[in-house]
Amino acid sequence: MHTGQDIPRLADIQAIRELSAVYNRAVDDGSVDTFVSIFTDDGRFETVGPSGPIVREGCEALKEVAARPRRQQLHTTTDAVVTMDGDEAKQISALACFKRSQNAGEPPSIGWSLRR
Repeated sequence: MHTGQDIPRLADIQAIRELSAVYNRAVDDGSVDTFVSIFTDDGRFETVGPSGPIVREGCEALKEVAARPRRQQLHTTTDAVVTMDGDEAKQISALACFKRSQNAGEPPSIGWSLRR
């Protein structure tokens, strides 16, 4: 049974999950300002591209990430598990990236990864 003391914790968990959704939409829409606003001034973005790891740090580098051309993609996260320890929180979720086909009738391609 949850108590009134759980409400701030549950609100924090929901805010973290919503941040993932805002991130996904900013990436898909190419919304530079929204994407950069998700990070702190010394924010760090890490991913793996076709030629290896990609790391960008700081606002200017993050703007470059968000401004790159869109490829008709849709990112979505599922199965989010948020753990909290004081003021620290971690989220682990599954990330699915759908890429629309350029050919009518061809199904979209799908990629999965685990995101923290």
